[in-house]
Amino acid sequence: MALFFALCAQTPAATTPNSCVACHAEIAKLEAGRAHAQAEIGCVACHGGDSAQAEKDAAHAASAGFSGKLGALATVELCGNCHADVARMNPYGLPTDQLAQYRTSRHGQGLFTDHDESGAICSSCHGAHGILGPKSSESPVHPTHVAQTCGKCHGDESLMTAHGLAATAPAAYAKSVHAQVLAKGDDSAPQCATCHGSHGAIPPGFGSVAAVCGKCHMREKELFQKSPHAPLVETGDFPGCIVCHSNHAIQPAEPRIFESVCGLCHGGTPEVLAKRDRIAGALNSSNELLAAREAELQAAAQHGLASDEDELFLDEARTGLKSARVLQHSLDPARVEEVTGEARGQLEALRLRLQKERDAQRWKRLALLPVVAFLILMSLGAWVRFRRLHSHA
Repeated sequence: MALFFALCAQTPAATTPNSCVACHAEIAKLEAGRAHAQAEIGCVACHGGDSAQAEKDAAHAASAGFSGKLGALATVELCGNCHADVARMNPYGLPTDQLAQYRTSRHGQGLFTDHDESGAICSSCHGAHGILGPKSSESPVHPTHVAQTCGKCHGDESLMTAHGLAATAPAAYAKSVHAQVLAKGDDSAPQCATCHGSHGAIPPGFGSVAAVCGKCHMREKELFQKSPHAPLVETGDFPGCIVCHSNHAIQPAEPRIFESVCGLCHGGTPEVLAKRDRIAGALNSSNELLAAREAELQAAAQHGLASDEDELFLDEARTGLKSARVLQHSLDPARVEEVTGEARGQLEALRLRLQKERDAQRWKRLALLPVVAFLILMSLGAWVRFRRLHSHA
């Protein structure tokens, strides 16, 4: 361990010869310009040896502290101890608790407790050379790449089977609403590390699922905690969010969920199904009405009849229906019906506005008919007079 601290403390001057490049040119290219190279952390800081020696044997001498390719445990301790050094990390604004977090993770427990080196270590996620920070779009730990990075292991069936896990999580996540939002370029959309953590990666416990989801879905969490389901989570009789939305293949809060999941726990209980049908019915009918008004407004816009105020009515209705979808988590049909009713009122007001605008255009056209008829008659009279004058000439 002392060797790692000694190596990590080395900061070779930029002018020091580096014989490592002679054999490891490709790795040197990867390192060039990257974070460690900028901090003047060279090859020997991690691998030991003497990069000033031209001969391989001298450069790789044990007396020079050469360790060569590091094993899993050595890698974690080397990276972790450097990144736990407050004095070294402070200038870069980097946290210093990654190693401590890693020890609490399933990955760390497997390595440090079970001596299993097949789990994820630092280089599994960040790479070994040419490491980039998470803000770089090319980094394997950038939010848009985290799912693929985790999926390299968690989608490996043989590796997951050996650890008693399913290899289905990456494929399931790819079908989720979170993945769809992320694919549209929204880096704030949840990915693996959002829910499981990164260095301290661990699955959310049974009772903490709602808390994890609630970090983003605060209003949904508030409503759920007041719903009939909340006490069942406390007693361990109901797992919470994942029952309806799944865990990796997260589905959006849509009425179709009611149609498929309520019966899993409640069977054919009339009282529960009646409540479900009221909530789903209010949302479905309102969504259909919204779609109809959107099409109607689009058609009106093509004929120059839509105004900014019309768009405002539609936006207010959309906002209301979004609130109603969130209110599903209260399991209160009356509240859902109240909010959808207000949205339907906005949509009806929009229908009347569009109808009024169509009627006004129709009356304008009718009002033009006498004018057009008069112009036609005048033109016809002028033509007849012209013909007569020329016939007498």
